[in-house]
Amino acid sequence: MPSLRLIRRQAGEAEQRAARLERGIGSMAGLTAKGGMWIAWPKKTSASASDLTQPAVLEAGLASGLVDYEVCALDADRSGLKFARSK
Repeated sequence: MPSLRLIRRQAGEAEQRAARLERGIGSMAGLTAKGGMWIAWPKKTSASASDLTQPAVLEAGLASGLVDYEVCALDADRSGLKFARSK
């Protein structure tokens, strides 16, 4: 199963980071199967330091031509959005 792992740990360079996230999701969008694709990020309460957030993931997914249709807490430290190809 293809996967994309982006870890964003430092603030700054927001436009470059957003563009890299969008390109990464866009490159995987073509591989999205009928079941969709989950994109996860650390919760704000997680011990993992990250500036990757739900709004950033949502914006990049939508810009890549995907639609989000499910959000959930994957575990105590991560949340995720499920995307599918737009019909």
